[in-house]
Amino acid sequence: MFEVHNKIFTPTKEHADRLQAGFAHAGEHMKAVPGFKEFHMLKAADGSHFIVRVVWDSKEQFQAWTQSDHFKEAHRGQGDSSVKSELGTYEIVL
Repeated sequence: MFEVHNKIFTPTKEHADRLQAGFAHAGEHMKAVPGFKEFHMLKAADGSHFIVRVVWDSKEQFQAWTQSDHFKEAHRGQGDSSVKSELGTYEIVL
């Protein structure tokens, strides 16, 4: 299996609230995507960032999703370049 973490920094409480609301139904929407296993959204204790954690059957299925219409639709309208994020990818070994 393959796991992806997207660490999204939240510069203001308003941004954090919008981000959390925007992801409210993401796990449900992802169920239609081949290879999708789990979705979790974690909020840092200090409120500085979220980690969006998604588990996939394989790296290839994650990569296919990033090229799909579903991905494009999910990320439409997210052009705020002031928001920083860091993507981490991991092979699940145990």
